[in-house]
Amino acid sequence: METLTFTAPVLRGFFLAALIVLMAGCASQGVDPEQTQPDSTPPPITFYPPATTTELVTTPGDVFVNNLSGTIRVMQRRLESRPSPTLASRLISELLLRYRILGQEPDLDRADVLARRFRASHPDRVEIGLHQANIASLTHRFAEAETLLNSLPRSPQVDGFLREIYLGTGRFDAAEALTKTMDRDLVGLANRGNLAIQKGHYEEAARLFHQAQFQYRGVSPLIISWLHVQHGVLHLRTGRNEDARAYFAAAHERLPQYFLATEHLAESEKLLGNLDTAARLYDEVIAQTDNPQFMAALAEVEQMRGNAQAADAWQQKAATRFNTLLAARPAAWWGHAAEFFVDAEPGRALEMARANADRRGDIGSWILLAEVALDAGEWREGCEAVQWIRASDLRPPEKEEVLRSYSERCEGQR
Repeated sequence: METLTFTAPVLRGFFLAALIVLMAGCASQGVDPEQTQPDSTPPPITFYPPATTTELVTTPGDVFVNNLSGTIRVMQRRLESRPSPTLASRLISELLLRYRILGQEPDLDRADVLARRFRASHPDRVEIGLHQANIASLTHRFAEAETLLNSLPRSPQVDGFLREIYLGTGRFDAAEALTKTMDRDLVGLANRGNLAIQKGHYEEAARLFHQAQFQYRGVSPLIISWLHVQHGVLHLRTGRNEDARAYFAAAHERLPQYFLATEHLAESEKLLGNLDTAARLYDEVIAQTDNPQFMAALAEVEQMRGNAQAADAWQQKAATRFNTLLAARPAAWWGHAAEFFVDAEPGRALEMARANADRRGDIGSWILLAEVALDAGEWREGCEAVQWIRASDLRPPEKEEVLRSYSERCEGQR
């Protein structure tokens, strides 16, 4: 059985993967990529072909996931018979790793329970504190995570997690300051790439993502698949759907079980008009994750295919699942749920968008708040959010189109 070990850069990379899908996603949170792509020609960005599985060899995806699940089963049995914080920490790492691949909430739930239990009984164990901070951030409890990290001895691991919190809450200057102190490994370069996107430096981001893949010396397929997804998201957010699909397909080929690769590949196929392929991919990732975002996306695809009954069924399933997840972890789902409920329950959606912006404070959350507030008829609040977006010196791909469309709506209310 393959031995799975975790270095600080690897953990930081996995953590960032979870942040990026919520911070950047397919586009900015709360904004439909079909609505945000500029009317003009997409900005010129060099297409660097993703490394193939023969050029950059990693463990086959099915072998990796099967070995990981086997390791988890063995560790769970050992922990039940002989509890120890060391073994608990290793098991939490493995559960979080599988969560980041498969996107299954029970793995996150189990890791959370273990982290709380062993943090209570072993408050001085730094690695348990790091896990608990990681889980808090993954579920958007950013203030709690930051407090936990600041209570731990300063280390590269702590700095890595703090950097991701700064990214997730829009504190890009603080994130960049920490990035400059870190090695130019895969994760460091990818972080620089994502910071470059926020500043509108898309060509620089593409170059950094391309360089990053060749810094990897391990065999985990997740690391490279995650990087390909980051590269693909850059092209998706700038309206280059064919190029985006190439990266998502490469990520999916390397690790078919990686839910973000499957979901983004489905999205790019939808945008390219390949609706049957998109529906099949969404079916696969929904069966694996039970994620309501993907249910809502499949509902849209079915509507586009002319399957109104199937579309309604998936829409209802998405609403039910969103409500379940909101009851369990509200902060983690406010943003996506606000976007989903904006038409059917605009008042409730606005409350969630407000809470999300208050907790995160990044430009993506303000874009979402502007959209939801304006759709709910709260013109003053929506237009104040538009002004905040305008005043920001950040330049993510969505900003220009958002300001163009939303500013016109605000001008019409004067």
